[in-house]
Amino acid sequence: MPESEEYMQISNQEIEAIVRKRLPNSEVLVQDMTGTGDHFQLVVMDPSFEGMSLVGQHRLVMGALSEQLEEAVHAVQIKTLTPRKWQEYQNGGTNVRIS
Repeated sequence: MPESEEYMQISNQEIEAIVRKRLPNSEVLVQDMTGTGDHFQLVVMDPSFEGMSLVGQHRLVMGALSEQLEEAVHAVQIKTLTPRKWQEYQNGGTNVRIS
């Protein structure tokens, strides 16, 4: 994309809905990092991540967002969790490594 082109804005709720459409059993937290609607941080928990490599987990999430990455999202930081790690994260576990 040429530098002169601007990214369209997208909302946190739209990002969440897109990820949940691809991963219907997931829990998704979305934060707009800059308030501009094009830089996001996602925390995604899905049971299908169990036993999957970190790269595989991220590919699933990135695949769900492929169209938005071309048109609306400039940057995305993804943290993926299995259900067990999600529970520890929700309980404020300080030793939980969020990938």
